[in-house]
Amino acid sequence: MEDNKIELPFSLGLVVWKILQKEHNIKPRENAMGFRDFHFTEEELKLITSLDLKNPSKGTLKGISLLPNLQVLKIQSTGITAHKQPKDIQSIDDSDMIEISKCKSLHSLSIINQANLEYLDLTDLTNLNSLEIINNKQLDSVYGLNNLENLWVLSCYGNNRLHHIDDLDEILI
Repeated sequence: MEDNKIELPFSLGLVVWKILQKEHNIKPRENAMGFRDFHFTEEELKLITSLDLKNPSKGTLKGISLLPNLQVLKIQSTGITAHKQPKDIQSIDDSDMIEISKCKSLHSLSIINQANLEYLDLTDLTNLNSLEIINNKQLDSVYGLNNLENLWVLSCYGNNRLHHIDDLDEILI
């Protein structure tokens, strides 16, 4: 039976169990040693349609592409960060963006106050209809906007280093 289950990394597994327990009344399982088990059935993973991640750290999104029905993803770091070095702020980074880019069912993506994210590649996220890119201090490039034919809402501000947005003129028409 274990062979039919999909293992998620610890940090994402914790979030998925919270959602399954709260929204679907599915209680977390334990492994043979009595620890929480992070193996999920495909049906359980299909139940996850929305994630709201507060103060994520590097690698938190590893395995997110295993959530086949994920439609809404909000990633936000909170708190006063103006006086902190980017390395001291809880934030996703470019390796997490690679994971996000595999989530082809996303309709809404919000990336807010991520100090260590340098680029966004939206090329394969063709179902996006809402995109928020706000206060990402190291973000300097956004790619793939021209592929977002369903995009209706775009909020992009406070990204001080953002100098390159591929095909912005095409989506504004």
